[in-house]
Amino acid sequence: MAMGLIIIFICSFLAFAISAICGGGAGLMLIPILGALLPMNQVPAALSIGTFTSSASRIILFKKISAGILSNILFQLLFRQFG
Repeated sequence: MAMGLIIIFICSFLAFAISAICGGGAGLMLIPILGALLPMNQVPAALSIGTFTSSASRIILFKKISAGILSNILFQLLFRQFG
């Protein structure tokens, strides 16, 4: 069972990383893998938990990245005007 959890973790990490770049589709990539390794009644719950966690972490990550980019742009604009 431990090996199955490791496989699920690695596959979901890769699927949600690809999904973050491409804009979606991790669930479609994971359904066959989860269906092979988990009982069918646990697949929707596992997929929902993974999707929620990925969405929350993606929001936090993109918010930090966009805030850094925005602050850099503002700094450059102010430096050019007053520097």
